[in-house]
Amino acid sequence: MAPPPPAPPEVLIGRQPILDRQLQLFGYELLFRSAAPLPSFDGTAATSEVIATALLTIGFDELVGPHTAFINFNRELLLSDRATILPPQRTVIEVLEDSAVDDALIESCCNLRKMGYLIAIDDYIGDPRFDPLIPYTDIIKIDLRGVGIADQHRLVTRLRAQNVKLLAEKVETPEEFHVCSALGFDYFQGYFFARPVTITRRELPANKIAALRVLREANRRDIDLAQLEAVLRQDPSLCYKLLRYVNSAAFGFSRTIDSIKSALILIGDIRIRQWVSLAVMRSLGDNKPQELVTHILTRARFCESIALLSPLASRSSEFFLMGMFSLFDALVDRPLAEILAELHVSNDVRASLLTGDSDSVFASVYALVRAYEHSDWDTVTPTCSKLGLTPQSVCSVYVESVRWASAIVSL
Repeated sequence: MAPPPPAPPEVLIGRQPILDRQLQLFGYELLFRSAAPLPSFDGTAATSEVIATALLTIGFDELVGPHTAFINFNRELLLSDRATILPPQRTVIEVLEDSAVDDALIESCCNLRKMGYLIAIDDYIGDPRFDPLIPYTDIIKIDLRGVGIADQHRLVTRLRAQNVKLLAEKVETPEEFHVCSALGFDYFQGYFFARPVTITRRELPANKIAALRVLREANRRDIDLAQLEAVLRQDPSLCYKLLRYVNSAAFGFSRTIDSIKSALILIGDIRIRQWVSLAVMRSLGDNKPQELVTHILTRARFCESIALLSPLASRSSEFFLMGMFSLFDALVDRPLAEILAELHVSNDVRASLLTGDSDSVFASVYALVRAYEHSDWDTVTPTCSKLGLTPQSVCSVYVESVRWASAIVSL
């Protein structure tokens, strides 16, 4: 007997709360964590991993809720456009203490502020080289381990005149908290309140070939949304991540986005390229059996094709997603109800997958697909009749679905 396939890799991220003066939760600092020892530390790679984990694997909403995320950025990342994939209004960009401050870095911080991001200076101890950046900064994090009480008072007095919020970091004792509170700090972070907690989640696998095709399509000069949608639909994992990303509270869309096409239209070309690059680079290391991906794609195509023969042909893309997500518990090793809650799928899809609501066309199609897969002809025949189909037409649809899915996986 062949050994079972290895479990999908776990990803980790650290999270430490930041409190306001009323000791109410203001936000979380997101910290890099690695499942294996690293030979050396790469700040760029660490922050990229934090962003990828927050957006793609755990989910921004689950990680910080309605609060604000604080994320470290070194100079290299600040001069790139990497930050703009994160949701403005809910992200604090922390300029690391070893960053060289010059016109280029200041301009980058100014542009990020115009987009709605907050800028913070991390581990500040009064270094004058940061003086040119302070007028363009929203929050300054003063490192209590790096400055004494007298210096804290001096820094607070000087910085208050520059209209910035002050955060006391590395608060470890009640005495330190009371001193900082009396000095007028706005926010507090440290072991006195809570130690960082490591959150883990298993990564989602993806079809490598489809992932590379998505990357290729997304980086064309003129993105063909129809073609990109077609390629995305070949990879269940990427579809899942895209819908989760675009339906996060950070975007604030007033309606649920439940189709790949709508998601692509709403996020626009720039974010499409950013998201695809991030998602594909994270998803090339899948380790689930190829047969499972083939089965998922077959079921998705089968549901869609049957829908095209039904009165709900105009919603065929939702049927495709229903079939795809029906097996996601096996793909990601998590309960289906939990997955669907993150995706904000339509009520028809949710009810069909979780409760088997027999009054909807969605539930009937889903029941037909499962019955056909199990050769349950006592269910197939009456369900076909209910949908106005014949067993022969369903057979043809299933054969075509198997061929389509096999061709996609084998390319």
